[in-house]
Amino acid sequence: MNLSFIDINFKIGFVDLDNLKPEASIYIKSYSESLSFESIIPDTQTIEDYKIKTENNYLVNNALRKNGKLFPDNGIDYSHNIIDKTDSTIEDYLVGEIIQKQWFDTVDTEYERFLELKKTLERRIKNESKVPFADKNRRIQEIRELLVEKLGIEFPVLLNEAGKEDLASSIIAEWLLNCSLDFV
Repeated sequence: MNLSFIDINFKIGFVDLDNLKPEASIYIKSYSESLSFESIIPDTQTIEDYKIKTENNYLVNNALRKNGKLFPDNGIDYSHNIIDKTDSTIEDYLVGEIIQKQWFDTVDTEYERFLELKKTLERRIKNESKVPFADKNRRIQEIRELLVEKLGIEFPVLLNEAGKEDLASSIIAEWLLNCSLDFV
């Protein structure tokens, strides 16, 4: 079909999107002010739905068991505190899932880098968790500081301070739920 307003020498070129992926991070850096990955806090019902869905699931039982070890063994009943702490763990996990979904949908190359970093740090934490340590709360704080530092180095454009804290808390929550972070 010949259209009079199109030049006869006009050619359509097809571009493979994979060839553009290296440029994506340059684009992201140049427009960093316009990027915003906000933390969306799940409501109480979402947390309850997660608990119901995983009630007999080993993930919630892991969190309950590990969070129980964060409290002193002094004869005081901390069961309500442990349940609250486990709810917070689930909330932190869900916040991170939302951030990761946003990354997956918008900056998949950066998301893949994030997964690789998380996997590398998870191996390290898993091995270090095999050795007993006296102050478990301090150990979690050290891990959080390490995560915030690494996330800041690797993703300075994508994460503000709150985003680093939220993602670090989410990773710790995931590790508490799935046993990578354990207390001997």
